[in-house]
Amino acid sequence: MSLGEYDTYAELYRPVNTPNELNEPVYSNQLIEPFWCKIRQASASEGVSDDTLNNVSRYTLTAHYLPDISDTDIVIIDEVEYTIIGLDRPYRKNTTITIERSSHGRRH
Repeated sequence: MSLGEYDTYAELYRPVNTPNELNEPVYSNQLIEPFWCKIRQASASEGVSDDTLNNVSRYTLTAHYLPDISDTDIVIIDEVEYTIIGLDRPYRKNTTITIERSSHGRRH
């Protein structure tokens, strides 16, 4: 895939746990790597259960080879946080990441 096809800027973050001055855990996200990618919507669904609206959107990202990535990391695109639910690095040529965003529990 040519470089010009990567038209979306994204950032890869890793959740970290560091103790504060009272030795209590403080959770934050640490930037691992900014990258350019191609994004494609894979699926979207919506449902209502007990007066609660739930919707889920899944996207597929294609990026250059990212060696330091795991499914516990998160991706942020346009200040929106996405959970990584799958990834593939065929032949170390590129990285394909499946990400998801859901509303879980939004009242309508």
